[in-house]
Amino acid sequence: MLRSGAKEPVTCVIPDALSYYVVDIGNEMGVPVIPFDTISPSCVWVYLCLSKLIESGELPFKDNDLDASVTHIPAMEGLLRRRDLPHFCLMDYKTDPNFLAALKQIERIPQSHGLILNTFEDLDRSFLSCIRSYSPKTYAIGPVHLHLKAKLASKNTPSLPFSNSLWEEDHSSIKWLDAQPMGSVIYVSFGSAVVLSKKEILEFRHGLLNSKVKFLWVMRPNILKGGKSDVQFMKELAEGCKGNGYVVSWAPQKMVLAHPSISGFLTHSGWNSTLESVIEGKPMICWPQYVDQRVTSRLVNELWQIGLDMKDMCDRSTIERTIKDLMETKRDEFKKSIEELSKLAKLSIGEGGSSYNNLDCLIHDIKELARTKENGNIRT
Repeated sequence: MLRSGAKEPVTCVIPDALSYYVVDIGNEMGVPVIPFDTISPSCVWVYLCLSKLIESGELPFKDNDLDASVTHIPAMEGLLRRRDLPHFCLMDYKTDPNFLAALKQIERIPQSHGLILNTFEDLDRSFLSCIRSYSPKTYAIGPVHLHLKAKLASKNTPSLPFSNSLWEEDHSSIKWLDAQPMGSVIYVSFGSAVVLSKKEILEFRHGLLNSKVKFLWVMRPNILKGGKSDVQFMKELAEGCKGNGYVVSWAPQKMVLAHPSISGFLTHSGWNSTLESVIEGKPMICWPQYVDQRVTSRLVNELWQIGLDMKDMCDRSTIERTIKDLMETKRDEFKKSIEELSKLAKLSIGEGGSSYNNLDCLIHDIKELARTKENGNIRT
């Protein structure tokens, strides 16, 4: 793609930000690179502050108090605790491949022509402002899938003829939801990568059943730690949930979250799942594990106040209590907060909205790069 002598010169490259080496190659060959970082902007900002945390002596931790405040991340003062930092900060981060990859990734941000983020200004304004001090051309164009939905609607195309799911979707989940009362079901899914032990799964099962709240639970065939499937265990799990819950191997998540029977989402706090939940106005219980999930879950609870953070907890009584809090005790306050954010998300992608304008700006800037390239005066 970046080979020299191509008949049509490459205007720019938009790689996943994880492919940080593309920035080096692009700069070497005089091709602008605009990475698309798919994690939450708040975590991008935490990554950018990692060296500050090390220089200040906050990393590594001096003791085992994970509830101690983190004080050297601007715009997050009084918000983050040690336990809310990315998972590699809680271990011997100096040799952790994820930490080393994060450092390489953020080192390339100021060297890139720009940065694309999947968010909208009203959600992440303070973090976007901080990130723009490193990368002035930061384009917040999200929620990306909402842009797609709007484009399809404008062309009278209701849906794509294919799915981008990693697993085959079980649409019987929608049929089951159709038979449930409005606002009575909590959706449970830990995404496509999180793995659990049998003990953790059983704690979730007991917590869900003891809450007496109806639930739709996604249990991937490879969800067990160790990578081994246990057909009998999964079968017994599904049988034990009948009556109050429905277990499927994978579900059409956007359709599920949009369903009127769903009133809450027990999630791993992946960024796509978080945005999808915001758009559909469904409050969350967060059980995060990796990368940006731990930061995002804290913001869901403390900053945006659209759900509860159940980080580092996995016992049936906590699960039961948290579900009841989300679905009953605090339901109205969470619903009000997340519906306000949902409205702002939808406005952002409409004509004149922040994400609409940022996407237009990105397209305009790429066209300008093309014109500059044609004039033989490209600058990165």
